Amino acid sequence: MGSISFFSSCPACKHARLQNGYTRAELTAALHAADAVDAYCLMCDVVWSISARERFVIASQLAAHQPATPQFPADKPRHARASEC
Repeated sequence: MGSISFFSSCPACKHARLQNGYTRAELTAALHAADAVDAYCLMCDVVWSISARERFVIASQLAAHQPATPQFPADKPRHARASEC
């Protein structure tokens, strides 16, 4: 499974830096568990936890790209018995 890319702003230089070290499963699990999601700026050599706003944006984008949940009817179709035909 490939990594998910997102941008996070470096607190040192204030530039948006591309992050791509998480798989979809790792990122989803970290967001649901309220675990830290770390980001890194190569230019500043700084690691930080992404902001609450960035977490919200990433979670929204992940949710928007989830496979559709199959919708099943409330009642299963009833098959006619031979005696009812």
